[in-house]
Amino acid sequence: MTDTPRLTDTRTKKAGEAITYEIPWWSYLGRTWRPGERFIAATFVRPTRPNGFEYECTTAGQTAYREPQQWPTTVGAMLIDGSVTWTCRAIGNSAVDTISISVWTADVGLTLAGQQVNATKQLTSVRISAGLAGQDYTVENEVTTASGDEYIFTLKIKVTID
Repeated sequence: MTDTPRLTDTRTKKAGEAITYEIPWWSYLGRTWRPGERFIAATFVRPTRPNGFEYECTTAGQTAYREPQQWPTTVGAMLIDGSVTWTCRAIGNSAVDTISISVWTADVGLTLAGQQVNATKQLTSVRISAGLAGQDYTVENEVTTASGDEYIFTLKIKVTID
């Protein structure tokens, strides 16, 4: 991926407090439709403008160079896109790329522990502790997906007085 998507959030924590932070990556890792791409049967995508559904490639082929303007929103309805046939499905995790690597890092002064990846929910989590009152810290979670895409989530933490 040439341009690594960067996502951010801000939290506060008290000095001496430990917090667990979770990132629901499934909401960011959905495979979206791309122009002129080849798809094999049983591959799932979502439209570039989310509509609450995902679409299964039921006839392999290559997508058109323009995204369909009107994706069907009835489960089981079909759409021909280039030489691909998409079948509308209820939204789930089928169109979500999976996390293969997750690395957490933090500024000096914070402690990270219990780093986990929940493969079923495509969720990463870490326990954050330490830090001096009045200081701002940065924590990052960089993930690489099974398809080789990389994403970075930056968490800004302000430590407050007890």
